[in-house]
Amino acid sequence: MLCLPAFNIGAFCLPFVQSFLPAMGSVTACMFDVGNSIMCTGGTYAFVAEYTAASGSKKGIDLKSFAKRLITSPPLVAYVVMFILAVANIDTPPVILTLIEPMAKANTFVAMLMLGLLFHIEFKKEYMGEIFKLIGIRHIFAAVCAVIFYFVLPFDLVIRQTLVLLCFAPMSAVAPAYTGMCGGDEGMASCANSVSILCSLVVITALLAIMGLY
Repeated sequence: MLCLPAFNIGAFCLPFVQSFLPAMGSVTACMFDVGNSIMCTGGTYAFVAEYTAASGSKKGIDLKSFAKRLITSPPLVAYVVMFILAVANIDTPPVILTLIEPMAKANTFVAMLMLGLLFHIEFKKEYMGEIFKLIGIRHIFAAVCAVIFYFVLPFDLVIRQTLVLLCFAPMSAVAPAYTGMCGGDEGMASCANSVSILCSLVVITALLAIMGLY
């Protein structure tokens, strides 16, 4: 459940978008990642953790514990705070922007480095069937969404092309860690994450060629 709904946008798709699409593509990816990050950095974990706990105790979901899991997730809190600042039209102080600018420019390199460090595949028979089922569900859903986004949405071509690429993003990099925290098979989740990276790399590269973005 933790591996299905979240996408690895910042560490995987954003470097592709920044390299092959105009600036509007990066804006689109970041806006897409707002909702995605709220779920993959705390929302989905909080729900699954409470759901599994409720299934074991049969006492129902504890809303207090659910809220505590949400507000103690640093990435989620950071996204929510920045979203509130953006909605309130509060500008980030220039000194902070100057401080983080070098780190922001290193995003592509650091993202690819992190993907390499996290890459881990264990070809266990008990893993592969479930993993391919999971990847299959994700890619079928991604293909349907990509067709709708590209041919139905009334947005500029750059936005639609970006959304198509984002549909095929791999699983969230934090999904294996949250899977372990929920008592799931962290090894299987890590393997699934790595397989999804390979699949996404092939599919997104093919899509870039098909859409003439090379």
